[in-house]
Amino acid sequence: MSELKIKNEFSANLSTNETLSFEVSIKSNHLINDHRIGIKISNSDGAPVGLLFTEAIINLNSNEEVEVIIDITSHNLAKGIYMIDFSLGTGNEESPIKDIHIISEALIIEIAKKDVNSDSIIVNWNALNWGNNHFIESSITLISKKKY
Repeated sequence: MSELKIKNEFSANLSTNETLSFEVSIKSNHLINDHRIGIKISNSDGAPVGLLFTEAIINLNSNEEVEVIIDITSHNLAKGIYMIDFSLGTGNEESPIKDIHIISEALIIEIAKKDVNSDSIIVNWNALNWGNNHFIESSITLISKKKY
């Protein structure tokens, strides 16, 4: 991997419901077949909070370069600072993993807002007690009400 970028406009003011978008450039000095990119997100204490493996679509001959965009549409990250690791390799959660390139703490982002369409920031989030996932897409249905 030769270049990593976050495509979001403000990486220090992201929202819980905002798609995270990354641009990854890969240069190869040897043949690469059916490789995927792995992304691990860790909280500010270094504890992993999420992981993804892309489809294995990276195929390169020697001296070729490819650029890809990876979108995470439903990350549900709560308010806080997160470090992002990238890996290039084969395998996933259902098969043996062999990474040929790992970049730890390659990018740092901050989730500060609940809604991408609002300027309001989250002022109260106790990650120690509440964790690092903010489940904002939920519903409640009143099924009955009676006197007793």
